[in-house]
Amino acid sequence: MMNGYTCNRHLYRPAITMSQFYNEKNNLRKLISSTEWDESKRPKNCGVKKVKQYLLQESFSSNIFIALKLATPQVKLLMMVDAERNPVMGYIYAPMDRAKEDILLSFCNTRKYKKPSAIIDRRWECQLHHPLHAACCFFNPTMQYKYPADVSSDEEMNGLFECIYRLVHDAHVQAVILNEQDMFKNVVGVFGHKFVTDQREAKAPAEWWACFSSSAPHLKEFAIKLLSLI
Repeated sequence: MMNGYTCNRHLYRPAITMSQFYNEKNNLRKLISSTEWDESKRPKNCGVKKVKQYLLQESFSSNIFIALKLATPQVKLLMMVDAERNPVMGYIYAPMDRAKEDILLSFCNTRKYKKPSAIIDRRWECQLHHPLHAACCFFNPTMQYKYPADVSSDEEMNGLFECIYRLVHDAHVQAVILNEQDMFKNVVGVFGHKFVTDQREAKAPAEWWACFSSSAPHLKEFAIKLLSLI
């Protein structure tokens, strides 16, 4: 019966079930308000009556819409860092900041955003908001050259400096790494070769550094060390 009202579009589809419910809300309301529905056995079920009540409430679709605003940027982020294709280390940091910004911009009423924002921040702070992830984002060539403003923010640079300070105890090597990171950022030496630039998104970050960073040996060793952490 439902297929006749939704043009054979299934509501249950992995990862997008919620959006399907929102897109088909009018058709679902037509279905449960139809004579065909009333004459069937379904309306006699207590659970079905409750579902009908929910579907007819305007707050039902508005709440789904709010949930989609919150979930969509995060689902896109999770798809981007799918571990089967991209290692999480080096990809999660700047995109998460952008996802949070996208969620905030989608809310005209910031009061509604306050509570879910606190939940997102709490999860983010305790699990992934660490200098290591910020530094790995800096060393990811895809992020470095595609989103330079994000990667060069104070937050990412502080994460990089914190990792250098904690993990490299030789002051001379620290200074060399800082000098070499300028070469990486400014695409100097082998970093600027067309063959190397073409491989920025083709290889995993640690693999890219292993192949194409002979101009900065100390930075190469440090970057691979961080990016290889899982």
